[in-house]
Amino acid sequence: MSAGPGGDIACAGARQIPGVRSRTQESYGNHEEDRNVGRSRGGYGVTLECGQHNDPNAVDVAYRAIHAALRHLGMTVAPTSLVETPAAPQLLRLMSVTDRHAEGDHFVREWATFDRVWRGEPVGLRADGTPVPAPGDGFIIFPNARAQVGTEWFYFAVESDRRLGAGA
Repeated sequence: MSAGPGGDIACAGARQIPGVRSRTQESYGNHEEDRNVGRSRGGYGVTLECGQHNDPNAVDVAYRAIHAALRHLGMTVAPTSLVETPAAPQLLRLMSVTDRHAEGDHFVREWATFDRVWRGEPVGLRADGTPVPAPGDGFIIFPNARAQVGTEWFYFAVESDRRLGAGA
């Protein structure tokens, strides 16, 4: 999802939401340039994972999550009935991605997103038996035991020092 000129919202596969104009992402300019301008002025971006592409509930999950985030940041008075925001959500910062190099690469155990790991803890093994350790104390994000060779196998994140909320 991305916001375009005039507050339009572009979201692949989104249903039309009353009062929100929708456009395709291709109709906007240089997204990387837009993000850099925002960051240079103290802004930040948020990625909301709202389900699998074919999940019929993903659009509703996204809708509720967006409203909860905007409400938490003091940017809207969205109905609290949509979803309650945790009092103090845990914020993580993605630090690195580890790709799967060979068919024989495998995890040392079944991992789930947000599983805590400690520096040096074995996360996986390469096909040749070389350990793939956690790069630091943090969290495994989006582990994919069925990742194709050359694609993202898992992400590593740490606790963020950024604070949310109006005026944060």
